Amino acid sequence: MNISVALDGSKRRDLVLFQGDSEEITVTVYDQDGDLTPTAQAVTNLRISTCPDGSVSIPVATTFTVPDDFPRGSYYLTADVAGARTTLAYGVVRMPGGCCYDGGRFDYGGSWGWGYWP
Repeated sequence: MNISVALDGSKRRDLVLFQGDSEEITVTVYDQDGDLTPTAQAVTNLRISTCPDGSVSIPVATTFTVPDDFPRGSYYLTADVAGARTTLAYGVVRMPGGCCYDGGRFDYGGSWGWGYWP
């Protein structure tokens, strides 16, 4: 999966990951929205972490298997761009395809119950 983002553009990117799949997340950074050539600025120390505490990291440019207990919710993609730490993208990690009866939770985080849908 490639995350393409412009330094001056919209930063919202939702990620769809499937439990058990093998994934590799790559990032392409452009200076301006609509550019055809990636930025010439140095982009280093790429990190994707979950919110709010950053306790879970998603590997960037490394193949990994999406675990069954991977946390759903918000994430931030940060990097050093020309030496300055910046947020390149943010969004929600979605994991479709699970069962709504798994532990009493829907895939998108809400609880289930008879006759009650949050």
